[in-house]
Amino acid sequence: MTRMIDTTTSAVPSAGDTPLLKVCDLRVEFSSSSGRVHAVNGVSFELQPHELLGIVGESGCGKSVTSLAILRLLAKPAGRVVGGQVEFDGTDLLGLDDDDMRDLRGRQVAMIFQDPMTSLNPVTTIGEQLTEVVRSHTKMSRQAAEKRALETLELVGLPNAKARLKDFPHQFSGGMRQRVMIAMALILGPKLLIADEPTTALDVTIQAQILDLIARVARETGAAVMLITHDLGVVAGMTQRIQVMYAGQIVETAATDELFAHPRHPYTVGLLRSIPRLDDGGSRELIPIDGLPPDLTRLPPGCPFAPRCAWAIERCLAENPSLTVPGTAQAAADLPLGTHVAACWNPATDEEARAGMPASGHISAVSAAAQTRAAQAAVALGGQE
Repeated sequence: MTRMIDTTTSAVPSAGDTPLLKVCDLRVEFSSSSGRVHAVNGVSFELQPHELLGIVGESGCGKSVTSLAILRLLAKPAGRVVGGQVEFDGTDLLGLDDDDMRDLRGRQVAMIFQDPMTSLNPVTTIGEQLTEVVRSHTKMSRQAAEKRALETLELVGLPNAKARLKDFPHQFSGGMRQRVMIAMALILGPKLLIADEPTTALDVTIQAQILDLIARVARETGAAVMLITHDLGVVAGMTQRIQVMYAGQIVETAATDELFAHPRHPYTVGLLRSIPRLDDGGSRELIPIDGLPPDLTRLPPGCPFAPRCAWAIERCLAENPSLTVPGTAQAAADLPLGTHVAACWNPATDEEARAGMPASGHISAVSAAAQTRAAQAAVALGGQE
C-alpha cells in the first residue's frame, strides 16, 4: 500500500560555495554473463548541507547503485565505477584508500538499508551492535558507548529503550527494527544520511512514522538526507527537491512543489498518473506506464524511455537529450540549484500532464514506425497473392 500524495514541502536551500556532496558524470558498470550492465550512466548532481533530496524511479533505474557507488560499497569484482567524480565535503571519495573510506562511513556519511532484518546481526544484541559502531570509530569507553546507544535509541522513539538494548533483532517488529537501523546510522552524528527504500515492506501507518522520524531527526541533528524510493508519495511531503531517474540517468529534477505541479518529462508524468493524489478527490483513474525498462546491456541509441513514450518524436529515437530547461537549450550545469530541468526533446505541457497523454492527434514516433512497418508488411503480403 502506498501513501496518498501530499505536496506540502519546505523551500529548496540556496546553493553555497561548497556543496556537501557533489557527483559529476558518475558511471557504474557490472560484469555479467549477458555482457556489461551499464547501471549508472553519467549521473551528476549536488546536495547542499541540511538539504532533503529525493531520488525516485522504478526498480533497476540505478538509484541504489548510485548510493552504493558514493559509499564505495559496490559488489566486487562485478561492480565498478568506470568514470566520474564523487566529492564529499571537499574530499574525493573515489581517491581515498580503503582505511580512510571505512573511517568516513558512519562517522561522516551513514546509510539506512532497505531490509533491517538482513542488515542486523541476528545473533548479537541491539546494544552490542550499536556500541560496536561507536567503539570502532572512536576511542570512547564501553560505558560511554552504551550511554550513547541508549540516547540514540531514545532519539528515534524506541519504547523502553534501556531494556531493549539487551534484545535480539528477531524480538523487534519490522518498524522497530527500522528505528534501530536509523539509530545505528545516526549514532556518530553524520553530516549525510542516505536512506535507501527505508519503508519497503512496512505497512502504510508504519511508513508514515518512519518518514516522519527521518525528517525529525534530520532537523534536530542538522544532517542532510538523500531519500531513495520508487514511490513519489513517499517523498512528496518530506523532501525539498526531487530527482527522477530512468535507465541509470537523471531525466528530470526540480523543487518538490514544482515537480508535482508542472512535470515535464513523460516518465515523470507516467509516475504521477500511476499513484493516487489527495487533491483530486480520488476520482482520477490510475494509468500504468506501458512496457518495460530497457535492457541495460544494450541501451538504445536515443532516449532510453522513447520505446515506452507517447510523446516520442523521431529525434528521440536517434539522440539522447541532456538536462535542460524545458523548451530551451539552457544546460543544467549553468543554472542555479533547484532550477527545473528535464532531459526531453518533446516535454509535456501542463495540460498534457494533467490529462496524462499528449495533445490530440499526436502519434508517437514508435507507434508511427510500427504502423509504417505494418503497412509495408501488408503491401508485401498483398503482392505475393
